[in-house]
Amino acid sequence: MFDLFGTASRGGSVKNLNPRQEKFVLEYMLDGNGTQAAIRAGYSKRSAEVQAFDLLRNPKIADKIRARREQFMARREISVERVLAELVDIAFTDLSEAFDDEGRLLPIKEMPARVRRAISGIDVEELYEYQRGEKKSIGLLKKIRMNSKIAALDLLAKRLGNHRRWWSQGQHFSRCADTD
Repeated sequence: MFDLFGTASRGGSVKNLNPRQEKFVLEYMLDGNGTQAAIRAGYSKRSAEVQAFDLLRNPKIADKIRARREQFMARREISVERVLAELVDIAFTDLSEAFDDEGRLLPIKEMPARVRRAISGIDVEELYEYQRGEKKSIGLLKKIRMNSKIAALDLLAKRLGNHRRWWSQGQHFSRCADTD
């Protein structure tokens, strides 16, 4: 049997880790919260924060967490390049590409993939009017929620190593995005 991360959950015990440490590794992989992982792994609530700190500094546990994370990322085809590409799509998407020449929202499948990836949600509400006591549909109101461009730009700057330099020099991200 395999767990969420594709590793054997029975019989495939981690060398030199006790059962609670193994459980901590699995729990930590779920949400990245060391204190909560320690509690779920059976450590005392009173000492969970200290236990989590100690467990995460244990080289064997850190290696196991790192290995499981790498396995998970490889199976899901997650890479630094792919994450950065997604951030670029969010940061530099032109929302006008989501509309046709008459200003109507394109069906989601007709939007360019980079635009779809920048959208965090679409709300559709049917609009009505009442004529002679009867409810009549008059159209749809569509609201697009985009992922935050500012957050994406900030993350990109941090990952590309220019965050402090750009902000300390008072430069604006718009200079980086100029393509005209």
